[in-house]
Amino acid sequence: MPREYPQPDEPQAAGNPGMGCIIIACALAMFTGIASYAIWAGLKQDRDIAKFTDEKRTPVPSDSGTTEEWNALKARLQAFEKSSVEADKPATLELTPRDLNLMVSNSTLLLDSREMVYFESVDKDGLNAQISMPINRIAFWKDPRYLNGTARIVIEANEAQLFVRMKEVNVPGKAVEKGFVERLAQSDLLAPYRGEDEPLEPVFNAITAVAMKDGKIILTADPSKKPPES
Repeated sequence: MPREYPQPDEPQAAGNPGMGCIIIACALAMFTGIASYAIWAGLKQDRDIAKFTDEKRTPVPSDSGTTEEWNALKARLQAFEKSSVEADKPATLELTPRDLNLMVSNSTLLLDSREMVYFESVDKDGLNAQISMPINRIAFWKDPRYLNGTARIVIEANEAQLFVRMKEVNVPGKAVEKGFVERLAQSDLLAPYRGEDEPLEPVFNAITAVAMKDGKIILTADPSKKPPES
C-alpha cells in the first residue's frame, strides 16, 4: 500500500516520514542542528559568531502555491517512491526550486524550516538558496543569533550512497568564519536519517544518480546500477 501524504495542517504519527521522497526535506530539517554543531565544535567565543551573524532574522520569501499544485507535487513524489522502492523499477524525479519551496511551505515535516530557507535556482554546481538560520551561541542561555545570507547546497550520489552538503555560505558585507564553512561542507545532512531502522533508508538506497540540469534537480533510481548486496 502506498504511504499516506499529509495535508499541510495534518499532524503526523511519530516515526512516519509522511512524505515518501523527502531527500531535500531531510536536509532542510537538519540545518539548525548542523549549524549549531559547527559553531560549538569550530568556534571558541561568542564574539566570533557575532562577526558574521545578526541579532535578528532577515525574512526570506515563501511560496505555498495552490492546493492543486501541492497535491500534484505529492502525487509525483509518491509515484517516484512506488516505482523506485516498492516496485524496484527505474524511475526519474525532476524537482525545481519552486517544488522545494512548496515542500517547505506545506509539509508538516518542515515547520521549523519555513522561515529559514527559500530556494532560488539550480545550476551545474548546486542548489542556491536564501537562508536565515538560527545559530546557538556558546553561551546557550542567550538568544540565538541569525546567519542571514545565501548558501549553495550540493547533492551527490554514487552507487552506494546519496549525500547532501552545504558547500558555500555567504553573508553580505561580512566574512564567514572559514572553519564554520569547512565543517558544514564535511557534514552529510542526511546522516541522521540513515540506518536499517530508518524509514527513509530505502529511498536513499534507491537513488543512483543526481544531475543538475535546465534549472532542475534530476534524481534517478536505476536498480541495475545499485551495488550487489553483500
